[in-house]
Amino acid sequence: MKLSNLALGAFVVASIAQAGPPVYLNLGQAEAFNLNTGRSVVVTCSMRGGTPIGNRIPLAQGESTTLDVVRSGRTVVYCSVFAPVPGPVPVPVPPPVPVPPPFAGRAEVLIYSSSDQCSGTVAGYAVLVGGQDLTQQCTAQLASASRSNAWSIRVNNTCIDISDTDALSACLQTSVPQHPMNTQVTFFGSSDRCSGAVSASKIFSNFRSQGEQCMDLNQLGRRNAWSVRVADQCIDVSDTDVVSACMGLRLPTVREPGSAEIKIFGSSDQCTGSVSAVGTLRADIDLVDQCLGLTRVSGSENAWSISVNGACQDIADTEVVSACLNVRIPSRIQQRQVVFFSNSDQCSGAVSSAAYFDVRYSTYSQCQALRTAPRASRNVWSVRVDDRCTDIADTDLMSACASLRL
Repeated sequence: MKLSNLALGAFVVASIAQAGPPVYLNLGQAEAFNLNTGRSVVVTCSMRGGTPIGNRIPLAQGESTTLDVVRSGRTVVYCSVFAPVPGPVPVPVPPPVPVPPPFAGRAEVLIYSSSDQCSGTVAGYAVLVGGQDLTQQCTAQLASASRSNAWSIRVNNTCIDISDTDALSACLQTSVPQHPMNTQVTFFGSSDRCSGAVSASKIFSNFRSQGEQCMDLNQLGRRNAWSVRVADQCIDVSDTDVVSACMGLRLPTVREPGSAEIKIFGSSDQCTGSVSAVGTLRADIDLVDQCLGLTRVSGSENAWSISVNGACQDIADTEVVSACLNVRIPSRIQQRQVVFFSNSDQCSGAVSSAAYFDVRYSTYSQCQALRTAPRASRNVWSVRVDDRCTDIADTDLMSACASLRL
């Protein structure tokens, strides 16, 4: 039987009146509904949905279901379509740093005060153990004899004619067998040939940052360094202080994957002389935070050259943080390293900002994070993405960032 137009209109109005407002669920949200049948159901919204079980109705993004809800009537429930929201970038956990096993190297030292042939008066005696602080060992064992004359030393029954000095310096320049993962370094303050007075002596571990270990020598005060003996090799260095001479050395180091040890020099293009700052940079961690946290050495902000994992780079003269931000640290999780330069078309000199960008997420949303980043400068003249430099039309940081094609 056909309904008249009037009856059909009345039926449509009644149906609309019985329909409830649609319900939109977001990712991870769930909501319970009481049905006219007396049942209660729970509708959930997730990326992939699932199979209805019991009173649960799982929806995937973009799906919907129609329910006959008490008082509301026919109600459509939607699982909203959502886009991924940039979240914290997962940072790879570095493997544990191995600890070298104990090493029983030792040297028995007799110090002679009036003979170059290890005869006559013995000014002092010490038994030195590898891997332990030499200054502490020599000072403790020589005691009051540390200022006595020293003309020769007998080390494990071998006589060595040394440049005339004091007993403490003679003890400190003794070569002590070390574990293969340790290096004995001795600094001489008045000779270019690693003889005479010793300014400092230290055992360096291959498993610690060289820069950090050099900074330990600061507690000795400012002492001269004219030459340095690394293990059994003598190096004539530019006359400087102990810490700067130490920073200029290239000692063996075991580094964690995705890291780089840097030393920034403020008065030389050849990575010599005064060191402005040192530190270890790690991939996929906020670059600005790491560079602002470098250990300052000399109080200078100048940056003329930089040593990265022992390799020296002559850079455009700038300041410490800019030099640090320009260091290439490849991502370990396929991010792009982006550096913005404020006064150069060739990706050098002063840096406006730098960051790792995750290509899975919106570039624009990641650019917004740079607004509040420390050091964010307005000018951008060129941009380096990983190893590629692009000369762009001079603009501001946000515009340059938003124009990136990653």
